[in-house]
Amino acid sequence: MEKNYDYQKSFKNKVWIAAGILLLIILIAYLFATLLNLLLLVLAGALMAIYFHGCADLLKRKLKIGSPYALIL
Repeated sequence: MEKNYDYQKSFKNKVWIAAGILLLIILIAYLFATLLNLLLLVLAGALMAIYFHGCADLLKRKLKIGSPYALIL
């Protein structure tokens, strides 16, 4: 009878460990997806900044105005 009780206790522990590992994997996947979206948003912002800076530089050369005014335009 004692062996059966130890086996059940060991099985419960293994089930809890497996459930914990599965939960940890799901949590890491969720965080990875969230951080990936954040990284893509930062990258898109950097690309837009480069585009606007290039357009402002073009306006600055063609219209011979200062950088802040070209960026505003």
